[in-house]
Amino acid sequence: MNHVSTIIRVRPGVGPSNPIDRYYSYSKTVIDGSGQEPLFNHLMSNSSFWRQFELGYSATLIAYGQTGSGKTYSVLGPPGCLTENELSQAGGAIPARWGLLPRILMNLVGDSSLSVLASAVEVYQDSVFDLLAERKLLQVKAANAQGRVDSAIPFSHLSKQAPATFNGVYVHPSSCVCRSCYLERMSQGKNKGPDRAIKGTGEGNNRKGEQGSSKSNSADFATVGETLRAIRTSIDVALLCRVIEATRSSHSHLLNDRSSRSHCVVRLEIHSSGGGSRQKRLLTFVDLAGSERIEKSGSVGVQQQEAIKINQSLSALGKVIKQLGSHSEHVSFRDSTLTMLLRSSFQNNAGVSVILAVAPEIVHEQETLGTLRYGESMRSVGISVGSGGGEHIPIADEEKATRLKLNAVRDALLELKRSNRGPGHYGPAATPSSRTLHEQNSKLYGELKTELQVAKERRLEGDSSNIINLESRLANVRDVLLRQENIAGFWIPPSPGYIQLKAEEDSLLTRLHFLTV
Repeated sequence: MNHVSTIIRVRPGVGPSNPIDRYYSYSKTVIDGSGQEPLFNHLMSNSSFWRQFELGYSATLIAYGQTGSGKTYSVLGPPGCLTENELSQAGGAIPARWGLLPRILMNLVGDSSLSVLASAVEVYQDSVFDLLAERKLLQVKAANAQGRVDSAIPFSHLSKQAPATFNGVYVHPSSCVCRSCYLERMSQGKNKGPDRAIKGTGEGNNRKGEQGSSKSNSADFATVGETLRAIRTSIDVALLCRVIEATRSSHSHLLNDRSSRSHCVVRLEIHSSGGGSRQKRLLTFVDLAGSERIEKSGSVGVQQQEAIKINQSLSALGKVIKQLGSHSEHVSFRDSTLTMLLRSSFQNNAGVSVILAVAPEIVHEQETLGTLRYGESMRSVGISVGSGGGEHIPIADEEKATRLKLNAVRDALLELKRSNRGPGHYGPAATPSSRTLHEQNSKLYGELKTELQVAKERRLEGDSSNIINLESRLANVRDVLLRQENIAGFWIPPSPGYIQLKAEEDSLLTRLHFLTV
C-alpha cells in the first residue's frame, strides 16, 4: 500500500510569525524559504510522486493551501521568470527561479528516450476551460475501460435525433453522463448512470474497486478536445508554462496581488518506446485555487462568487479524501468537476504527493491549521501498489486506434454538414458587399488575437507595451462582427456539436502526428 506523501512549503514571513512545528506533532518534511531547488530535490528523491513514475506508473502532484501561501510559486515560479532570457542566463542549467513543473519538464525533454505531450485546463466556477486555446470551454465525459473518452456528443444523437439546440441552448440527450445531467437525474430519483453500475457490479462495496481497480476504469472522467502540445525543447517548456501563467484566471485582493481564481490541471503524457511497443504514463500537476475567508480577502461581487465556488470545490475534494481515507463504500467523485477530473489520480499504482503551502504569520494561524489538517487527511489515503510497471501498448495498435477514432469524428462532422448543422455560414440576407466586409473583419480579428497573445507572452518577459491598445482594438472588431452576425438571416452560427467535434479532430490530429513522427 502506497500512501499519499506530503511536503510542507513555508513561504517567507512578512510579519510576526510562529515556528511551523508548533502546529503539528507528526513526522513531516518541511521546506522553508523561497528557494526552488530544495523542494525539487526532495520531490525527486523522497516522494511517491516520482517513485511511482520511475516504476512505470502515472503520478499526480497537488499544491494545496490558503490564498497567497505560495502554491503557484512552487508549481511555476514567480511571475515573469518563465522566459528565454532566464534560460540564456542559466547557461544550459535549469533557471534557479523556475518551479516544479518547468523543472520536471526540463528533465523529461533532456531524456532522448522520452517524448512528451502536454495539455492544460482550468476549472473555473465548476466549468473547464482550455488554457492553450484561449480558454475554450470543454466538456467532461466518462472514459471507457481503455481510458479513452467517447465523442463530445454521441454520433447517433448528432445525426438522427432532434436539433442539437433549442433557442440557442444545447439539448443534452437522455444518455448524457455529464455532471449536470447526473445531478438532475439524482434530484429526480432517476439516476441510471455509471455510479449505479458500479454498485451493481459490486464495486461500490469494494474499496479497491472504488479507488481504481481495473473494473472502475469505466467510471473515470476526462476532458474532450483539449489542445495538445508536443514539448521537445527548453524553449517549448518556457512557452507552455508562460501561456498557462498568462491565460489562467486571476485577480488581486487584500491577501494576494495575483490570486488564482481557478484550479489549474496540467497533464503531461509521457511516451517511451522500445521493442515495438510504447509505454504511456501521465504526470498530472494540480495547482489548486487558494482557500480563503471572504471577510479577510475583501472579495466582493464577481470575486466573491469566485471565492464561494473555490471553497465549495475544495470542500468536495476534502469530502472525497475523507471517504477514501476511511474506506467508504461510496466516494463522491461526482460532487464537483474538480473531483471528477482527479478521480484517475487515485487509481491503483498511482503516486500522489501533496505540497501543503502555508503562511507563517500569526494572523494566518487558523488557515495554517486547516491546511495541515487537510494534509493529515491526505496522508491517510492508501493506494494499492503492483509491480511490473505500467501498460505497454504496441505502437501500431495505438496508431490504428487513433486513426479509427479520427475517422469516426470526421464521419460525424460530415453528417452534421449534410444536415445543415456544420460550420458557420452566410444566410439568405447576406449580400456580396456585406460578406466581403465580414470576411475582412474576421481576418483582422484573427490577426489581432494572435498579436495580442504574443504581446501577453512578452509581457511576462517585462514588455507590457501595446497590450491595452490591442485589447481595445480587438473588442471593437468583435463588437462589429457580433452586430453583423446578429442581423436576421445574415449569419448561421456553427452548431455546438460541430464546434466540439472540430476541437476533438484537432486534438486527434496532434496525437497522430506525435505518434508517427
